This record gives sequence, C-alpha cells and structure tokens, in this order.
Amino acid sequence: MEKLLIAVQSELFAEALTAALQTEYDIRTCTDGCDALTLLNTFQPDALILYLRLPRKDGLTVLEQASHTPKIILGILDNTVPYIERRAELAGIQYLTVMPTVNSVVSHLTKMRLDNRQVLPDPQLQAFLLLHTLGLDVKLDGWKMLRAGIPLFAADPGQTLSKVLYPAIAAAVGATDGRAVEHAIRDCIAKAWKRRDHFVWMKYFPPDKTGNIPCPTNSQFIKTLAQHICL
Repeated sequence: MEKLLIAVQSELFAEALTAALQTEYDIRTCTDGCDALTLLNTFQPDALILYLRLPRKDGLTVLEQASHTPKIILGILDNTVPYIERRAELAGIQYLTVMPTVNSVVSHLTKMRLDNRQVLPDPQLQAFLLLHTLGLDVKLDGWKMLRAGIPLFAADPGQTLSKVLYPAIAAAVGATDGRAVEHAIRDCIAKAWKRRDHFVWMKYFPPDKTGNIPCPTNSQFIKTLAQHICL
C-alpha cells in the first residue's frame, strides 16, 4: 500500500481526509511544519497533501529542507499569489488548489495518481474516483460494494445484476448474499442523491423535463459509471 502524508493546519480536515482515503493509503497526519519535515524524512511518503501556511515552518520551506521528495505533491493555498505559485513549482508541487473541500482534494489526488502511472489505471481506482466525485459515503457498506461491482460490470456489461453481479460482489466483499448487496447499494445511492451537487450529478445523469435529476436505480447507476471505466 502506498504511503500518504497529510500536513494541514486543521485537525478536522486531516481526519476527514484520512477517513476518505484510508482504504487507498497508509496515512500519517500532522498540523505543523516541523512535524511535517520530520515525517517526510522518516515516513518517506509516496504522496503528500500539504497546506502551504503551516505553523512553525511553512510548507514550501518544509519541501526545500526535506531530504525526501514524494512522487505526488498536492499543495493547498488560501489564495493565489504568483510568487508563491512559482516557488511551489520549483519546490516540486505538481498541483495547487485554493481552499478545497474533502471531495475535491480526493479527486485531485486520485487524478494525479492516475496521471503518474505508466500503465493502464486500476479499474477499482477509477471507480473510487467516480464514487468520490458523486459524493457517495465511504463509510457505508454500499460504497465498497459499488467500488467492487462497477469494474466487474464494466468487464462484462451483458451480465444480469441479481443473478450474476450481486452474488459476485457479495463474494468479493464478504456480504451474506446478493439481496444484502442490492439493499446496501440502493441505500448508498439514495443517501448520496439526497445531498447531491446537482451540477456534478448532471454530468452523469440527465435531468428530467422539470430540470430535476431522478434518483437512479441500482442498474442505472452501475451501468452509467461502468461506461467511464477504462479496462
């Protein structure tokens, strides 16, 4: 498992990012620059989420003084300043984002991870990005079932959900049976749909004549996202 260091000023933001990314990375967190420098050199992460205005030692100074440079570095700013942007580029930061949300950081980091690979990206990693983009809750059982099931369906779009896909997902994630998978996925989709970002969901699910996006069925959701998986 790849290693990730989250160095941000807010403990709550660090905890939220950890919850969202803990299935993908071995994670360490800190909230000041001196600790960030120590962890960079000792933990030697593959990826780094770095707030540039850390206390005690700012993020750019941390990178300039560190003996280890992660392959992927995502920097966080409060506002854009050309001089800081230039220093960030020289320090090896590949992407800068201003006052992001948890979902946007996860999306940026996952895209950077995909871009950094020289081989075709892992279908489950692609599903991970899609589910986060749509705001599905990583804590729900349906999330891990969708993450496993979307690539399975992308590999064989002709399969039936109830007789083939749901039992396969149950076997993959240790669920009791296909019916439990169906219910968990339906619940996960419905909860994300209720708090959806309309403009994000509209990229994947067309609105009806009234301009609203109907809650997709399990079949509609899985088939739509599977079309975005590259195998």
